[in-house]
Amino acid sequence: MGCKVYKMSDAPSMNGWIKLHRKFQSNFLWTERRKFSKAEAWIDILMEARHDPEPARILMGNCLVECYRGQCVKSLDTWARRWGWSKAAVRRFFDLLQNADQIRYESVTKTTRISVCNYDTYNDVRNANETQMKRTRNAPETHLKPNKNEENEKNERKDTPQPPKGGDSNRGKLIAHGEFQKVKLSEAEYKKLCDKHGKERTDAGIAELDAWMESTGKRRKNHYACLSDKSWVWEKVAPGAKTATAAKPIDHWQAKGEDVDMSMRNAF
Repeated sequence: MGCKVYKMSDAPSMNGWIKLHRKFQSNFLWTERRKFSKAEAWIDILMEARHDPEPARILMGNCLVECYRGQCVKSLDTWARRWGWSKAAVRRFFDLLQNADQIRYESVTKTTRISVCNYDTYNDVRNANETQMKRTRNAPETHLKPNKNEENEKNERKDTPQPPKGGDSNRGKLIAHGEFQKVKLSEAEYKKLCDKHGKERTDAGIAELDAWMESTGKRRKNHYACLSDKSWVWEKVAPGAKTATAAKPIDHWQAKGEDVDMSMRNAF
């Protein structure tokens, strides 16, 4: 069978949309080192914008910057490095998008805050609500059909002493730190690090971990644990330490059996 060929005048209308998951940012096609086109840069902004309805407070130096749904907080230098552009080219691109009513941007403390216009057009909250409604409807049905294996496990747990509960629920509210907002610590954890290492060295250590997570795409459950006394981070920010010592963080995680992208060695 042949394919039907349309003329521009009678082609189907380009209505509707596709779902593009944010996991695509870790796909090898997207992470390939290259100079971004304007279209790729626009898609990157949409995927980096905050989709959570709860606002985030991002620590920039000694100031907290608010980031609401549909916004992202990054410096012009950061965008320039991500896209392989100059800082001036990033500013001209932002001006273009602002004139086209696609974004609004403003300079805030040590960074730039972008607000995507009509963000819900690109990330419709109704999809999330529909999914939650389905889960709510299915929950009672699930409970009506008890699983025998689950019942046996529950009986075993009754006779087995359990360790105390821990995790993020006991850490309090987490605040995003660093330029890339990757490192999340509670106020108490941040204070402990400052008391132990001093504020200046603590901020430098957080910046190192934040940059490493951004450049490798790796995630950690407990960032406070990543900043333990034996962490490679403190060697990186020690007085007189060289900044271009990529082997230390990579070898540190490899020693623990972590999967590290060796192509990122040159990113430090």
